[in-house]
Amino acid sequence: MAWLFGIARNLIRGWHHERRVADAARARLGMSAPAWVPEEVSQVDDRIDAERLSERLRAAMDDLPAGLRNALALHVLEERSHREVALALGISEPNARMRITRAVRRVRDSLTAQEDR
Repeated sequence: MAWLFGIARNLIRGWHHERRVADAARARLGMSAPAWVPEEVSQVDDRIDAERLSERLRAAMDDLPAGLRNALALHVLEERSHREVALALGISEPNARMRITRAVRRVRDSLTAQEDR
């Protein structure tokens, strides 16, 4: 985990250096510093939230048994119908529906449990 903090530290250090150089250049040219636009801040927050959710979804999907995970991936990620999922997995259509429903329920429960922590 220390390597991750090292990378983060170096990225922050680089950002501060670039900012100092840009600020000095603007000062030499008599320009004012750009202001943060609230929309940009909101977009950054949204992206961070989306990345966190993506990590949580990936973990929840990884915890699923292979049969449920495969059915859910085919249906949601590849946008296949219940019939197409059944054909791809060699199971009946009602079984495909059941697997997808169970997978969605488990992922939802996993995400809810993670939020409660």
